[in-house]
Amino acid sequence: MPPVTKASVRGFLGHDAAEEEGFLDVASTFIVNQIIYAVGAKQWPSLLHPVLYKYLPGFSGLMEQYSNIKDVVQRQMKDKKASGLKPLSDPSRDGRFLVNLRLHMDIQMSLCAARIHTTTTTIVQCLYDLASRQQYLPALRQEVLEVIEEHENVLKRRPASKLGDTDSFVKEVQKFCSPDLTTFQRKATAPVTLSNGFHIPKGARIEVVTAAINANADLHDNPLKSDEARSKFQVLSVSGLDLSWGYGRAACPGRFIADSLTKMVLVKVLKRYDIKMPEASLDIAQ
Repeated sequence: MPPVTKASVRGFLGHDAAEEEGFLDVASTFIVNQIIYAVGAKQWPSLLHPVLYKYLPGFSGLMEQYSNIKDVVQRQMKDKKASGLKPLSDPSRDGRFLVNLRLHMDIQMSLCAARIHTTTTTIVQCLYDLASRQQYLPALRQEVLEVIEEHENVLKRRPASKLGDTDSFVKEVQKFCSPDLTTFQRKATAPVTLSNGFHIPKGARIEVVTAAINANADLHDNPLKSDEARSKFQVLSVSGLDLSWGYGRAACPGRFIADSLTKMVLVKVLKRYDIKMPEASLDIAQ
């Protein structure tokens, strides 16, 4: 998680912030208090939230974390404003965020909650699969070495897009080892009838069984057999048959950044290390 946290903070806030250990700690743990607070808030009618919000579980933790990052965010805002919005280490060019500190902190923490843990989970599972499926290592390593050598040993977005076998490998990992069995968890705020006549009453909670879609033989060839060549150059694609990144308006807008971070880690590992499971471990590929 630390490398993903640091890279994410550097990309969305700036280099200086990515060197602040206190900020990195808040960035990686903010989601814990956020979930606690959200669960507590859902126990009460929204009409009472303006009165009760300060007394809900997790609120004090969130306020403490905001206090811990305030100076770092404010310093980045001042530096950006002083530069005349020129792109230094901070990519944001929207002047609104240079005068409203709370808005900027809200945005930064929301980005941290959305990107760090999900990207880390994908990377960790990719490493587990590399360790347990040794047969895929030679081809993936060869591809990485060829692409990197072609671009002077610098991994940028364009050369990263040429890692077709790596794309397919990550896609298979997302399919077989998704962090969630379901996606699109939603609560109906009003009654709705779908085009097929299915009625969803107000207050109903719905979700899509992603794991069942991935294992459906009517939708995929040999769905229960891992095939690292199945989805070459398709890791960022979205469709109703693969909900790893969501779908439609709910598709993950940050998947391009998550993909880049994932490939950066995999390229580093494949270039420098051999990776395998301990002899006494079970083969998780089975």
